[in-house]
Order: sequence, then C-alpha cells, then structure tokens
Amino acid sequence: MGGENMFSSMPSELGRLTFCDTLSLYQNDIRGTIPSSLASLRRLRRLDLRNNALTGNIPSEIGKLNDLRDEIDFSFNRLSGAIPSELGQLRRLRLLKLENNRLSGEIPSELSKLDKLSKQL
Repeated sequence: MGGENMFSSMPSELGRLTFCDTLSLYQNDIRGTIPSSLASLRRLRRLDLRNNALTGNIPSEIGKLNDLRDEIDFSFNRLSGAIPSELGQLRRLRLLKLENNRLSGEIPSELSKLDKLSKQL
C-alpha cells in the first residue's frame, strides 16, 4: 500500500493486522497521530509512513516491535516532541529515517547501541 490516499487518519484498528510484516502507507496525505496500537504488530519488519501529514509524538510503544529489523521511515511528516529512547530496544533495526519533521531534543543515547543501524537521520 502506498500513494493511494486510503484514509485521512490512521485507524487504531491497524493494530489488529497481527500477521502483517510490512506496513507501507507512504504518500497518502494521512493526518493525525501514529496510533500506539501499531505496537501490536509483533511480526512487523518494515514500517513506512513517510510523506504524510502525521503530527504528534512518535509512540514509545514502537520500541516493543522486536521483529522490526528492516526500517522505520517517518520522514517528511510533522511529528514533534522527542525521539523515544525505547527505539533503542529495536536491536535488529537497519534503517531509521526521521528527517524533515519537527522533532526536538537530543538523539537518545540508546540509539547508539543499535549496531545494525546503518543510517540514522
């Protein structure tokens, strides 16, 4: 899924897609916040929400997605607040893209422990 303008905000029901390994909703003009219910997607390996109009904080619950290994791409949104230190629990994560948001604060030191991370923006 991507570039199809499926819905205007992210429904919390996405957390019911328990067998989902890739959630790609890029470039859909999705507004609102990232639902913390995405932490229920325990098999998720890739999460791509780039190029939307998402606001609010990055949910710290995303750090519970132990199988998330390929990438998180939240770039080109309107996310604000601090980068959650819980993302440092994603030991297999290879790519983290957060550029072009309104994030504030320091990069959590926990992210420096992600030895498979090849790119962090």
